[in-house]
Amino acid sequence: MKAKEITKEYDIVFDPKAIVPTDDTLIDDAWRAGMDLATEVGILCTDAKRIIKFDEEELKNALKNLPDETTLGEGKDKVIVTPRNLEDKKTPMIFSRALGPISEGTLPVIYESFVQSRIDIFNPQGTVTLVEGSQVKIGSLFEVCSELNNVLTAWIVPRKKVGQECRSLEGQRHQP
Repeated sequence: MKAKEITKEYDIVFDPKAIVPTDDTLIDDAWRAGMDLATEVGILCTDAKRIIKFDEEELKNALKNLPDETTLGEGKDKVIVTPRNLEDKKTPMIFSRALGPISEGTLPVIYESFVQSRIDIFNPQGTVTLVEGSQVKIGSLFEVCSELNNVLTAWIVPRKKVGQECRSLEGQRHQP
């Protein structure tokens, strides 16, 4: 609920005609709203099962210390991700994901469209709630089957269909 309150406070409204905003006031308001949300709500650490709070200075310091680049993938699928700045002329990278419950029949179509685009970095996280007509429950064998199906559906089948290699399932992580 806090996100809705903050977007209302800063009068942030999505304009489908301007997906990438260029209005300086809106950009400043979105930055301020994001900072307010992060400092008020914090970040959930699922391992420790607690919320970690940061003040604005800590967040700004963390942003200043981000790596200059990160490499994802390998071979001809290798992508070097670098930050963009306001009014940057570099082509933006689009990180795409399929989230939420998705039917088994729809998932392959979504994944294939991502793979064909070649402009995005695709992170498959769709959740199939039924496998072969059986409900997927956390911790069950059907959850394992669902994830194996996800790997086949997201990585192997669509890439082979469009002639891409499928060597890497996970991006290489930045080494400090």
